[in-house]
Amino acid sequence: MKKKVKNLDNEDEKNIRLEASIAEERNKTNALEETLNRTKALDALKERESELLRKNVEAQETLQALDASLSDKAGAEERVAEINEELARL
Repeated sequence: MKKKVKNLDNEDEKNIRLEASIAEERNKTNALEETLNRTKALDALKERESELLRKNVEAQETLQALDASLSDKAGAEERVAEINEELARL
């Protein structure tokens, strides 16, 4: 009888250690998932920034083009302003 009680106590201790180990692994997994989610957002922001910078260069080229019409240049000026505002928000 004492042996059975001792075995049950040992099993309880083993279960407690396993539960603690599982909880620790869950915490590590959650931390990694949070990091991944932040990284995804950062990657999306960097991608958007690259796209805006490319569009800004195109608009600047239109502004500097000798053969661009006044309406094209006005549109390019508006695009540059809009792009710069969005870049500032990023």
